[in-house]
Amino acid sequence: MFKDTLKYLKKLLPVSVKKWLIDFKLFLEDFWNFDHGRYKLPAPSVAEKVIIKDLRLRARSLKSLAAGRSWEDFVRKLKNRFLYLDPRNFLRWGVIQLTMTMIDTPPEVLEEMNQSPDWDHFWSPALQENAFGNPVPHPNLKRSSGTLVIHAWHLFNLKKNTDIDLTALDVIVEFGGGYGSMCRLLRNLGFKGIYVIYDLPEFSLLQDFYLRGIGLETVVYQGEKPVRGQNILVSGMERFEDLKALLPDGKKLFIATWSISETPLESRQRFLNLIVNYDYYLIAFQEKFDGIDNTAFFRSYRAENNRIKWLSYLSYPRDNADYYLIGSKK
Repeated sequence: MFKDTLKYLKKLLPVSVKKWLIDFKLFLEDFWNFDHGRYKLPAPSVAEKVIIKDLRLRARSLKSLAAGRSWEDFVRKLKNRFLYLDPRNFLRWGVIQLTMTMIDTPPEVLEEMNQSPDWDHFWSPALQENAFGNPVPHPNLKRSSGTLVIHAWHLFNLKKNTDIDLTALDVIVEFGGGYGSMCRLLRNLGFKGIYVIYDLPEFSLLQDFYLRGIGLETVVYQGEKPVRGQNILVSGMERFEDLKALLPDGKKLFIATWSISETPLESRQRFLNLIVNYDYYLIAFQEKFDGIDNTAFFRSYRAENNRIKWLSYLSYPRDNADYYLIGSKK
């Protein structure tokens, strides 16, 4: 009788209320599992207390930017977890695992990378995961994680299809840097230049928290001239335009893995106009997002930027709807 009544009440509730109840349930699950349950961590160190306090202070005063309807909901959930949950467990939060992380990877990924002559001295050492954030171990490479392995796979495909030397680049610009994992990986691989992550303010907060937590210094861009070796976090198109003018000449790489293809058309086009004539491009995209035909968009983008040699193919050696768009200057 009670279950029937509950089902009837659910039918009467507005969609917005149902959505709020689901979100609240997921929040409580994260709170219980990771702040009180088996994943509860020991008390934070003095250094961890400092970056946690800074994260929460900045989260409270944060002004969000337009992100497209799919990401605006995510941003709200993320901010609430910053404020009320232990952020050292963020890689276990459901909201993060659904959007920013991978637990496993297709078997072909590790198999092909393992067969590379660069595996032992280049890729393998860089795949040692950091404990900070409490990542889930990769099932077939316990010292790493699915996210770290898949980011290496992206770079592996870039390296396989171009003449790029990742250690000789001067500037890398990443659009939508997740929690900072790709930046961490490229530092592991020996990149010494300037690394710029352009993202929404909430994600910049997360990147700052994570990168500082693993011992990488960050700079939130405020108009200063970039210095070699810096990890620079920037939000807002006008801020990036300012920063772009200050970046040094040299070899440049642009990275956007499932990020620029999840951005409203006007914003993505404006940003892509700012990174023309880079030396290398690593873009991953899905066929459609928020009703946008990404296949058509990037077909047009390739045609308009014909000074770049483009190559597009499925991102995994299997039938799916995710593609790489890899480019290098002719």
